[in-house]
Parts: sequence; structure tokens; C-alpha cells
Amino acid sequence: MRCPKCESENIVLNGLTRHDKQNHKCRDCNRQFSLNQKNKPISDETKALIEKLMLERVSLRALVRITGVSLQWLQSYVNGKFRYSPQFRS
Repeated sequence: MRCPKCESENIVLNGLTRHDKQNHKCRDCNRQFSLNQKNKPISDETKALIEKLMLERVSLRALVRITGVSLQWLQSYVNGKFRYSPQFRS
């Protein structure tokens, strides 16, 4: 088993997550992780679809149902888009 961040093999068990999965910790970089994570990176196609649907003023809950992303990820993605839009910079 290797750390996903630094590839070190100096790994120890570090309790359970709130979903009752085994948590691991790297002693070299202090990163915590669990194996076989469900989280997958969001594809560029999905992000493009989200942006098109946002222009159509589709609600966030509907975007979650259509694209299959989590509401928490979608909210942070939308906040990031809003924060860096040129008309709303201060």
C-alpha cells in the first residue's frame, strides 16, 4: 500500500471514517486517506454540461439529479465560477 500523495509506504491505520471505512495515514506527509474511494474526478464533459444548464437557469438540485454529482461539489464549483467571473470581482 502506498500513499496517494507522496507514494511512501510508511502507512499506519488511523481509525474509521464516518462511513465506517478504514482510514489510513501516511507518516511522511501526514495525508489521511481510505482505499477504494467512491469519489471520482468530474469529467470535463460533465462540467461543460453543468455550465450550459446553468445558463438555462436550471436549479442546483436539478443539476445534481441530471449530472449525478454531489450537491456539495456542485455548490463549491458554482461558487468558484461566480468568484472568478469578471463582472463580480471587487
